[in-house]
Amino acid sequence: MVISDTVVRVDKIEEVLEVNASHWAYVMCCPNRKIYKFGASNDVKERKKNFKTVAPNMEVYRKIPAKTSAEAFAIEKMLKTHFAHRHLQNEWYALTEDDLHYLDELELMHRTHFTQVA
Repeated sequence: MVISDTVVRVDKIEEVLEVNASHWAYVMCCPNRKIYKFGASNDVKERKKNFKTVAPNMEVYRKIPAKTSAEAFAIEKMLKTHFAHRHLQNEWYALTEDDLHYLDELELMHRTHFTQVA
């Protein structure tokens, strides 16, 4: 699977399971280098804009909804712990196809739960 195809899938998941969350954990990717960054924000689009100066082709790979800022930061911390063995340097991680499938399932699970509870 090509990363650009996967980024398109993010939009499709968002269309199917639209979530009105005010807090998000996110995974951004630099497709040309195939590296990923985890974070938390209440405005992922603005966060992405901030990264454009450092990584102009940065894309949002996954957006995981959270009920609170604390929950979003907890998800970010969990992802960093879960993928510690994939850590490169600073906030960058090299993920495998299996890792990306894990993130797909995690986002889908959170979006499904979020829409059922909301």
